[in-house]
Amino acid sequence: MAATRNTPVYLFILPTLASSLLPSPLPSNLILDTTITDGWQHPPVARLEQRFKDMHRLDREKKIHSPELYAIWNAKPWLTEEGMRKSRSGEKFEWDYVFWADAGSFRDTWYNGGSWPLPKIRRTWEKVGEDEMDTEHKVFLPLQHATTKELELEGGLRRSYRRGNSEASFFGGSPSTIRWFNSTFDAYRNFYMSRSFFIGKEQPLLNSLILLLPSRFIRVHVNDPYAPAYIHPNSMLDHRWLRSIMRRYLRSFYETRALGRCRGEYMYYQFFFADKHTRQRLQDMWLSDLHDSWDHWFGGGENPGGSEKCRTTRAISLLEAFRKDDVLGPNWDPATYRSIVVRLGGIR
Repeated sequence: MAATRNTPVYLFILPTLASSLLPSPLPSNLILDTTITDGWQHPPVARLEQRFKDMHRLDREKKIHSPELYAIWNAKPWLTEEGMRKSRSGEKFEWDYVFWADAGSFRDTWYNGGSWPLPKIRRTWEKVGEDEMDTEHKVFLPLQHATTKELELEGGLRRSYRRGNSEASFFGGSPSTIRWFNSTFDAYRNFYMSRSFFIGKEQPLLNSLILLLPSRFIRVHVNDPYAPAYIHPNSMLDHRWLRSIMRRYLRSFYETRALGRCRGEYMYYQFFFADKHTRQRLQDMWLSDLHDSWDHWFGGGENPGGSEKCRTTRAISLLEAFRKDDVLGPNWDPATYRSIVVRLGGIR
C-alpha cells in the first residue's frame, strides 16, 4: 500500500483473508470492505450462477477458470461504483477520478515509497484530443493489442475478440464515467447473455465495447510509432526499425521499443501514472535489465545510450488510435462494425 499512500484505497476482501493477508496496523488510507463473502453476492451476477456454470463447460481454459471467477470478473465495474458510493464523504466525492485495480496488478516492489497514481492525473484527460465526446467522460483502459492492421478484416476482429486485448485489471475515470461504464457493461452483458453468447471472461465483452464505442475510451501505447517521444530509426539496421517490421508483418505482440526500453504494454500504464522519482528508478532498472540479441547486434547492448531510456507519452482516444493509416484508416466508422461485433459475441 506504500505506492498509494496519498490515495484512498477501497479494498474488497473476504473476511477470512483480511487478518492473514493485510499488515497490522493498516495504512491510514485503506478502507476495508468485508461484507461480501462469496462471488455470487454481487447484484449484477447473483442471478447468473447457473448460466455461468453452464458456460464453464464451454470454456477452453476451464482447467484454470471457475464459474466463481467469472462472477468476480463480471462484477468489476459494479464493485468499482459500489466502492465509490460507499466511501463518499457527505454529499461530495473526495476525488475527481476513481480506478479499479486488481490486487495482483502490483506484484513487484518497484513502487514502494512512491506516490501512485500521479497526483496531477487530471492532465491525462485534459490532453486527449478533442472529439465529439467530452474528455472528462472517457474511460482509461490499457490494451495489449487491438491497434494493428489485423483489425481491418472480420477474421482479425474475431481474433481480437478472443484475445486478451483489453487489460481489465485496471480501468477508471471520473465518477460520472464510472457510473456510465458500469451501466453500459451491465447492459451489454445482459444483451450477449440473452443470445447465449460466452461472456464468462470480461475481456471479450470489453473488446466489443472498445470497437463499438471507441470515442469513450482512452489509452497509453508503449509501441505507438506516432508518439511525440518516438525516436525514428536512423537506418534499416537500427533495431527499432527491425522491431517495427517484425510487429507489423509477423507478430502483433512484438515490442518495438518505440519509447525505449519499457516493460511492455502490461506495465507501461503503471510507469505512466507514477511520480517522477519512481519513473527514474524504473528507467534505470529497465535500461539495465531489458536487453536481447537484437540489442547486442543492432542496439546499445548492455551499455545503451540515454535515448534508450523508457519515455513517457500522451494518452489518446481509441477512436484516434483506430483511425491511424496503419490500423483501420482515417475514414473508419465504428457504426459499420456493429453487426460484426454482435456476431463476435458467439465466438468462444
